[in-house]
Amino acid sequence: MRDLELPIPITIDDVDAAWLTAAVGAPVASFTVEPIGVGVGLMGLLYRLAITGDAGAPASVIAKLPVLLDETRQVALAYRFYENEVAFYRQLAHESQIGTAH
Repeated sequence: MRDLELPIPITIDDVDAAWLTAAVGAPVASFTVEPIGVGVGLMGLLYRLAITGDAGAPASVIAKLPVLLDETRQVALAYRFYENEVAFYRQLAHESQIGTAH
């Protein structure tokens, strides 16, 4: 994802082609959504978005969104789980010896 000031989607319904175009930096005509990792994560929901668009757009991306339960989301916010994960990818992932998402 590009380092832009985009609104952060709360649900997968908040993601549209315009938002995805801004996020990937290439025109997105449409996309399909496939839930992945169902029942695995406690603090987030994962989706694979298969993209149809410009040749510069990736074929697919993974969208990780906050869990929908307010109580669980409040715990994640209180312990700064989401903030720490974003900081890891922005500041430390390039130094990691394990594979990380781009």
